[in-house]
Amino acid sequence: MTPVRDVDVALPPHWFQILLALADRDLHGLGIMNEVLERTSGRMRLWPAMLYRNLGRLADEGLVTEIRAPRNAEAGGGRPRYYRITALGRRACGAEARRLAGFVAAARQKKLLPPHRAQDAPGGPRLLHPVAHNTRGGGPGC
Repeated sequence: MTPVRDVDVALPPHWFQILLALADRDLHGLGIMNEVLERTSGRMRLWPAMLYRNLGRLADEGLVTEIRAPRNAEAGGGRPRYYRITALGRRACGAEARRLAGFVAAARQKKLLPPHRAQDAPGGPRLLHPVAHNTRGGGPGC
């Protein structure tokens, strides 16, 4: 039986980044690693062991599911493992995004960030703040 996750519980930063990578398309592990690395401007690196351990935990929580590789998938040195966000994963990721947006709004209100401008919307800066997080494992959820 899949556990029911309370979507209002904060996600670990690396879980949020993995779910965010899967929010608009199915990806294999390397695709997830590369998207997170690019989106965070290299500040969050998901090493393979950490990524697959956490994909397993996300699957156990019912937030992602492993799927068959698409027919047109290129086989490299082994069978690529593809993942898809579930409906519960989408709700959890959205809830986390809203939670983080609230923090950004509070920072703007306290004049730690400039007021929101149209050019700050998608296509603008990809990272709102540096992610100071040890992504090599050892912490909660790792």
